[in-house]
Amino acid sequence: MTIEESTKHERLHALDALRAVAMMLGVWIHAAIPFVEGIPPFYWAVSDPEKSTPISLSVIFIHSWRMEVFFLLSGFFTAMLVLRRGAMPTLVHRAKRLLIPFLLAMLILQPLCAAAWGFGYSSQWGWPMQETITNSIKSAWGIDTFGDNGQFGMLWHFWFLYVLCYFVAGGLLVHVLVHALGRFGGRVYARVVDRLGAWIAWCVGSWFGVFLLAIPVFGLLYTQPIGSPSALTSLKPQWEVFAYFGLPFAAGWLLYPHRAVIDRLAKRWWVAMTIGLALAAPLYLSGLKQLDGLDALQGDVASGALTARIKSGHALMTTGFGLGLTGLFVQLLSTPGPRLARVIRYGSDSSYWVYLVHLPLVVVGSVLAHKMGAPPEIKMLVVMVGSSVVLFVSYQFLVRYTPIGTLLNGKRTRSAKADS
Repeated sequence: MTIEESTKHERLHALDALRAVAMMLGVWIHAAIPFVEGIPPFYWAVSDPEKSTPISLSVIFIHSWRMEVFFLLSGFFTAMLVLRRGAMPTLVHRAKRLLIPFLLAMLILQPLCAAAWGFGYSSQWGWPMQETITNSIKSAWGIDTFGDNGQFGMLWHFWFLYVLCYFVAGGLLVHVLVHALGRFGGRVYARVVDRLGAWIAWCVGSWFGVFLLAIPVFGLLYTQPIGSPSALTSLKPQWEVFAYFGLPFAAGWLLYPHRAVIDRLAKRWWVAMTIGLALAAPLYLSGLKQLDGLDALQGDVASGALTARIKSGHALMTTGFGLGLTGLFVQLLSTPGPRLARVIRYGSDSSYWVYLVHLPLVVVGSVLAHKMGAPPEIKMLVVMVGSSVVLFVSYQFLVRYTPIGTLLNGKRTRSAKADS
């Protein structure tokens, strides 16, 4: 079954699976950070003295495409909802799935994340436990902060919900305003949107489209620190973050009317993946290695050719890996059997809960694993396995068939047929 045919049905299994993997890999990244080379001591709640090159490389690979692909799929699925249901039903649907979970996360999970940070700092540096946790919670709201002065409302890992609320509201507002312009204005808008979408689709389906799509990514990466695009840290909007992640969201929205091209991408997924692995990754990693070798007092050297080299490698990694993985998932999972389709659906549903609630658990697990006399890979494995068991068991028995599960994914029944 092609993507074009799949959109006539309720589920796009391949893209559902890719979105779920992108969410789940966030747990991997957060469990890996204590062992990543070059991370400053107070960047994370715990910093392990033993670092791991394989873990560091895995984080670089995942970080190069994960959130960009997630926002691309979010734009794609939002456009699908608008065309299927209309603007107002889409607004109501997204408010249930994004806005309400975000508000609940800020109310419940935000202080838990801050407390986990305080627990980590206290355990590693010997600071007073209660005082450190209290100060960490205050700091997360910009009160008596020992971090970034002026920060208000630390968003932790659910910043993506906050940003998506802006993107969805902005996209729907444009959609409504265009219809209010009348026939002529709507026709002009439709032509511009169709041309942009057709250009994106042509790039997605062409042999060298990776290089063309990397150009705007390269431009926006210049607004971000070297290493990785910044996440939004507080309730105060940052235009660099909105612009960078708004690009794939808008691309996904514009691509939906031309979605048949994804089937062409699926046949050539290895081209984009090869560019990401054979060209972009060496360019990026060698640039980072050279940057680390520069004298700290000569950091301005990195503002010229070296910065361009690192950013171009990063942009090609983002587009190469992102397109390659999208095509690969479509190639493998577009027509799953009933059993595999149920597995994909379950993974898609559970990934939302797992990602939302994982951070305090992973951080506390990392603090406890820090005291183990074991290699970094073993410590990370213990954290991943232990936290995953708790997260999936909690989803199955406390969330899936409860009002929480209905809020996150819609109502689920206990019959296998309903979940397929």
